[in-house]
Amino acid sequence: MWGYDAQNPRTGANTYPDTGTNRTTPHTGIVALTSNYGNRLTAHTDDGCEWSMVARGTTAKLDPPIQTCTLGDAAVTLRYWTIATDGQGRHPC
Repeated sequence: MWGYDAQNPRTGANTYPDTGTNRTTPHTGIVALTSNYGNRLTAHTDDGCEWSMVARGTTAKLDPPIQTCTLGDAAVTLRYWTIATDGQGRHPC
């Protein structure tokens, strides 16, 4: 289980665009990672979405790079998401 680090509005880390207001909103909540095969992972987010990732070294990135999760009448599309650790399983970003 991972929790998001604090958002960084300057760099955009741990934020997502709110298209209704032209501002960014912080990502919050818990992410559960499960290992699939080889270097493949699935990230399970609090909203019920599942995201396919590939791990290399101490980072994991979306793979394929653009993914959409449908939630009822709404959809969430991610175009970029990288999770990084300190190599000891701590400090996601």
